Amino acid sequence: MSDGTASNDALPRGTVLRGYSIRQVLGQGGFGIVYRARHIELGNVVAIKEYLPAELAVRVGSSVRPRSAAYEEFYQDGLRRFRKEGQALVALHDQSGIVSCRDFFRRNNTAYLVMEFEAGMPLSQVLRERESEGRPFSEEDLMEVVVPLLEGLGHVHAAGMVHRDIKPSNLLLREANGEPVLIDFGAAKLDVAGQTKSMAPRTPGYAAWEQIVPDGELGPWTDIYAIGVLLWRIVAGGSPSSERRSPVPVEGRMDAIVRGVPDPLPSAIEVGRGRFNLEILAAIDKCLNLRYRERVRDCFELLGMLGVKAYSQYKPAPRYFVRDMWRQKRRDMWNQKRRPLDFPYPLEVDFVLVEAETLDQAIEIARQHTRDLNPIRGSYEIAVFCFSKEVHRETVEVDTPWPSRAKPRH
Repeated sequence: MSDGTASNDALPRGTVLRGYSIRQVLGQGGFGIVYRARHIELGNVVAIKEYLPAELAVRVGSSVRPRSAAYEEFYQDGLRRFRKEGQALVALHDQSGIVSCRDFFRRNNTAYLVMEFEAGMPLSQVLRERESEGRPFSEEDLMEVVVPLLEGLGHVHAAGMVHRDIKPSNLLLREANGEPVLIDFGAAKLDVAGQTKSMAPRTPGYAAWEQIVPDGELGPWTDIYAIGVLLWRIVAGGSPSSERRSPVPVEGRMDAIVRGVPDPLPSAIEVGRGRFNLEILAAIDKCLNLRYRERVRDCFELLGMLGVKAYSQYKPAPRYFVRDMWRQKRRDMWNQKRRPLDFPYPLEVDFVLVEAETLDQAIEIARQHTRDLNPIRGSYEIAVFCFSKEVHRETVEVDTPWPSRAKPRH
């Protein structure tokens, strides 16, 4: 949504809607217009969102009308979604992490959603300013943003809604206390986008694959992907390379998979190792799976994976896997039809599941597993994976003497 530049479709200053006097345009996009307004009797300032899809409708006087009969069905479908979303958001008005909606009403052949006016700065701007000053977000900063956001979004999903356009610019940090507030919900945009693709509620880099393909199935998992990208962006803000701070559109990631080349989006573990807890980074990477069935299931599970104790019961059992990288190299040689070195043991390098509750436990089990599997003195490289992402790599020294190769006597 654009800034507060008024257009010909905006209501004029001084227009009264249900006791609220319009003062200025706060923002305008393809889907609607947001005004700052003041209650005439109470004096409190609010934000009012008006349903006005620019490509489908136009203002005639104070009323809103579809541009032609051909757009009537799409206009009404969007209006119904806007009303359903408004009713649900009003019911959640005291929920932290999401914009507080106080009222919903019909006027002028359209509808209006009355929200608390939030004085704050978009997360996108906060990130840019802090990174330019050499103060990127820390793990503590990340948790202060994501915990209330996920708590609020979890209840939104439970109410049957999906945001569809989560990104740093749609997350305000309150001026008073820095608390995050998710704004610009867009349920009504879905049917409108079916008629006009330019209004589709998605942002390159933050949109999931199912938002791109025509028959994609949208759900809470769609927001989970966007949350993963948002958290990745926070983590990547501390990367020395500015090239690693911009999310890669999902089309580019999918194209890389099809062509069999590395994912162009560096993992959270890769860009955040040493600055953030590895389990947090692994959770972010799981949110970024292109296949939605392989992502984190919901907001409460993600809260548990991020280490929030109040949600530990939602946390899935950690699944660590170990790969003997030394044996992997030998198998690669075999597959390339090179003559392998004289080695009397089978070249088995499949992933081995490790039953452990923490990464430290998984590493210790992996070390012992390597010693048992490689009974020959030497150095062996191993890697530990969590949720399909490598979280640890090291070299294990094996001190066992070489086994006797003497032939048995007959």
